[in-house]
Amino acid sequence: MKRKITHKTNQERKTTALTVCFFAMSAAALFIFSNTQTACGMDDVAVSADTSAGTQLYTSESPSKALEILRADHQPTRWETACDSMPDMTERLHVNPVGNYAVVFNDSNYVHYAEAEPQGIVPINTDADLGRITKPLVHVRSNENFFVAELTHSFPYLIPQAYDLLNDIGRRFNSTLRERGGGDYRLKVTSVLRTEANVRSLRRVNRVAVDSSVHRFGTTFDISYTRFMMNHLQPPYRSAEDLKELLAEVLLQLRDEGRCFVKYERTTGCFHITVRRRDTDDKLAKS
Repeated sequence: MKRKITHKTNQERKTTALTVCFFAMSAAALFIFSNTQTACGMDDVAVSADTSAGTQLYTSESPSKALEILRADHQPTRWETACDSMPDMTERLHVNPVGNYAVVFNDSNYVHYAEAEPQGIVPINTDADLGRITKPLVHVRSNENFFVAELTHSFPYLIPQAYDLLNDIGRRFNSTLRERGGGDYRLKVTSVLRTEANVRSLRRVNRVAVDSSVHRFGTTFDISYTRFMMNHLQPPYRSAEDLKELLAEVLLQLRDEGRCFVKYERTTGCFHITVRRRDTDDKLAKS
């Protein structure tokens, strides 16, 4: 009797092991299939397109609660699975050259600062001070208009006016690209809100970074002109140079409309953009 029980127990163990193995292989297969479907952000069924990401306004009515929200991890959207590389073979895109970038987009740091300080947040020292911000901020997340890169010296938050400007830039870029023959690309945001600690840390590795960084006010963001997020499954493919020129066209339009100030940053490969106040033009006209 004892031998029969032992034999039965071993058999059960074998059955259990086979069952576990089966479920493990099934889970692995499902994971691989899921990853294949979501590569380059192409899964429209399994992962919903979170087009409203970043639209929630956060205020610090309760500093501790605000800090908890601002630091909270978010669920990645399908827009955060895009591929970051440019194709080898490209088709020319019709662009309207804006001229010398350094001359056209030469709004000085003084101009950006004078516009940012009155409408932005009070600069904070570290991320631990996020909870004491008294003005509303928007959590900036990747969506159909832009992609937020991995941020090493800033946090993904902007004042509402700057967030609206960023979305408008992305929308105009995408719309113009479609009108001129297509290609599925998104702008890449490389820097957003910085703390004083971020600025000090950045200055150690970037000699052009300044103490009086406008990024501290939540009014300013950087958009890369060398890298664009690309959907490899949707041609035609465009060159980075043509996409840069297209982005410059959009920025010049918005700048001429009085929506922003722009600085062309040669060493960092980005356009440095600060939102303008709605009443700035009225004040300038009266002066």
